[in-house]
Amino acid sequence: MRIASLLAVVAVLGLLAGAANAATTFEWNVATGSWDTWGNWNPPNDGNQPDVQSAYANSDTNIIDNGGTCTVDSGTSSIPMETYNLNVGQTNGASHLEMTAGYLRTFNSNIYSTYEQTGGYQSAIFFRPYNGATATISGGTLKAMDIGPNRNTNPANQIIQTGGTVIGVLTLGNYDGQITYTMSGGTLSASKLILDAQNWASGYGALAITNADGTPDITASTYVMFGGDNATLTNNQVVYSAVAGTTIKMSSAHLYNRVLNGDTGSDLSGLNNTTFAHYNAGTLADTFEVACDDVGTSEAGLALYFAIEGLTLGDGATNGMVQLVDNSDNQGDGVGGEVLYVRNLSVLAGSTLDLNGLTLYYLNGEAPTAYTGDGRVFDGATGGQLIQIPEPATLAFLGVGLVGVLLRRRRK
Repeated sequence: MRIASLLAVVAVLGLLAGAANAATTFEWNVATGSWDTWGNWNPPNDGNQPDVQSAYANSDTNIIDNGGTCTVDSGTSSIPMETYNLNVGQTNGASHLEMTAGYLRTFNSNIYSTYEQTGGYQSAIFFRPYNGATATISGGTLKAMDIGPNRNTNPANQIIQTGGTVIGVLTLGNYDGQITYTMSGGTLSASKLILDAQNWASGYGALAITNADGTPDITASTYVMFGGDNATLTNNQVVYSAVAGTTIKMSSAHLYNRVLNGDTGSDLSGLNNTTFAHYNAGTLADTFEVACDDVGTSEAGLALYFAIEGLTLGDGATNGMVQLVDNSDNQGDGVGGEVLYVRNLSVLAGSTLDLNGLTLYYLNGEAPTAYTGDGRVFDGATGGQLIQIPEPATLAFLGVGLVGVLLRRRRK
């Protein structure tokens, strides 16, 4: 028994010694190669080192910083939670990480140079572009709890999505980070979509939708936020641009707008080309911030800052519930009474539009009197107005009619 116990102790000591000698940093040391090839890393596998692509707690940091290209092209590569960082190009901007297949799990994916994903699946807690980095996603899946730059990440960084799937919280312009997210294809499924650079002089966040032929598929499931938690609504420096026909699906998601009209550095003109399509499987309405100045039934209201292309409630299978709110003084006049201008309003069967005492002007859509017999609800119990903007042709017809009446009166 004593001999067996002694042998067990010796075995444990041997394992501890091996762990103590294990490398804590793995450095990429070839020009081009596969992640799963041990000889491409320094130190190479000598039989005592934990595998760089496996989840060992005594590994610390994986660094791709020699100007080479590391490719994840097969298998499962897992950087343990205890290591925190996968650093790409921290000092050598020519360094490159490419993912074409397989699975890569990290805690922090810190991209200082370039990252390209054409396939495979990367799962991270934080996906952080730094120091002018460019991340391109054309295929595969990138999933992260938080996607976007952190503090001190100047100059501006880029994420370019032409295909593939991106899942997570999209935070653009957090603190003093600078980033532009450009999307022309693929799927973006954001639990939160945040453009927020509030109170930071160098912070900048931009979202650009450059293709609206149905290829970009964008869904928010908690909220879309323009501007941060900033009482003055100034210094947000957020930019949203979108081509005509852009749609953002709002799956039980609120719309917050905390940007001041005329704030230097901010531009939300892309709202004029965007339709927000709400569908809600729950019992609580999605709130939607109204932010436009009230210019009455003039068609010029449809081109105002903060006016939107469309508001759709319901998707045919799931009802939509929207309640208008005016929680921010977006016009900065302290008066209130902001309104919403919508070019195309569609309230599908079973859906509810709650004006909540506010005014919505629309050009194309049905009047509330048409909401009968199909479960649609127009809620004006707390006041508010749903007002249709006359078509230019209608105005011209009315004008001709008025001239005719005046002429008849003159003849009499």
